Amino acid sequence: SLRGDELTNVVQTADQSAENVPRPGPDAKSNAEGVPAPEGAPTEGEDGEPFPDAHAAAGDWQRWPAPTVCLFVTGQQNGYIEPCGCTGLDRQKGGIARRYTFMEKLNKKGWSLLPIDAGNQVRRFGRQAEIKLQASSKALEAMDYKSVGFGPDDVRLSAGELLSVAASGGGQDSMYSSSNVDLIDESLMPQIKTDVLNGMKVAIASVLDPSAIEADLSDDVTVDQLEKSTMKASYMIKDTEADFRVLMFFGKEEVGKQLMRDIPGFDLIVVAGGYGEPTFQPESINGVNTKMIVTGNKGMYAGLVGLYNDGPLRYARVPLTHEFEDAPEMRDLMKEYQDQLRDIGLEGLGLLPPIPHSSG
Repeated sequence: SLRGDELTNVVQTADQSAENVPRPGPDAKSNAEGVPAPEGAPTEGEDGEPFPDAHAAAGDWQRWPAPTVCLFVTGQQNGYIEPCGCTGLDRQKGGIARRYTFMEKLNKKGWSLLPIDAGNQVRRFGRQAEIKLQASSKALEAMDYKSVGFGPDDVRLSAGELLSVAASGGGQDSMYSSSNVDLIDESLMPQIKTDVLNGMKVAIASVLDPSAIEADLSDDVTVDQLEKSTMKASYMIKDTEADFRVLMFFGKEEVGKQLMRDIPGFDLIVVAGGYGEPTFQPESINGVNTKMIVTGNKGMYAGLVGLYNDGPLRYARVPLTHEFEDAPEMRDLMKEYQDQLRDIGLEGLGLLPPIPHSSG
């Protein structure tokens, strides 16, 4: 089985804030900038020519052998179900329609995908956020997500709205799960999720840092203490005898690192809640074998974590650019969402009517 202490000793790029990252000796292969390539990374192409950037080569998912299981990692969509940006569509990244196309491309390669999302599908709250959560959940279901956590904006909605998507599958079949967010009663939603693909069992827990919540919640939505809930999840996952153990965490990166030092037992922590781009390689956490990746903001990237029965994991961050065409299935869902907004109208969305301009 694949454990944290078997993961590759990843070397970080110079601009990453990794702690005590071991560096290879002077004979190690490096890119043109002198940055060593991660252990096991390909350093030349099929034509024998060296890659100009060994780190980029390490993240070139198109050159990977098919993983035993491939975690497809997203999070912190923040309501951006369409591409984010204002500088032209060809420069924007993200959007559920592009994400769907990317997943279909991987499925056609024969990869066994296990999609997970660290939470915060919506931004702000109110009627439009409720409708957007429904649309986002339909999209995640169509993309066959196995585990979806909650972010601080998600839990600002009512328990009824959240349960309409989180408990839609009923009990353990729910796509949503959380080890410290309770909607009315903890029995209405699973606390951890497990999945078995190609004989490899993967266990996933999800926690939300209460300090990330900046607004009052309704009485029927509670967020339990972070360390206690994570410890409980760690014990539950240990009982599953999973081959690979993941914690999805919504909060600050430093808090997530300390959480892994205090509560061992996870091979990977997926952190959402920051505003930078994902790093090129997983980050080492000083004192433990757990690796860390971040989702980035506004759903602009998808992370691929390739797990292998006979080798170390591989990781790639993939920007969802215009190179991925919009999937018709997701465009239809977007139209349905926009039609709902139109039918409800401004008053139904709780918006004030427009103020006439003095010029008419």
